[in-house]
Amino acid sequence: PENARIPQNLNNKNVQQIKTNTKMKNVIITSFILALVLSSCADKSQAPAAPAPPLLPVLAITSENTTTDAEYPASIQGTVDVEIRPQVSGNLD
Repeated sequence: PENARIPQNLNNKNVQQIKTNTKMKNVIITSFILALVLSSCADKSQAPAAPAPPLLPVLAITSENTTTDAEYPASIQGTVDVEIRPQVSGNLD
């Protein structure tokens, strides 16, 4: 029977609200699926082309061996000051 599917404590207004909510859900789901299908069928060749990269000056780099020295003005002082003196005279070779 048709009345067995609808609980007895629901009045006609509640049944109409349930039917309306169900219809709205169906409309929303159908609209979403339709939008998804239409967007997937869109022509992909109409995509805008990427702008060309800007032309920049280029320098040729050559490899060569160099030494770099850096001089910094500074004075260094140890925590303990010692005197170093030779015990023999002459130069070491």
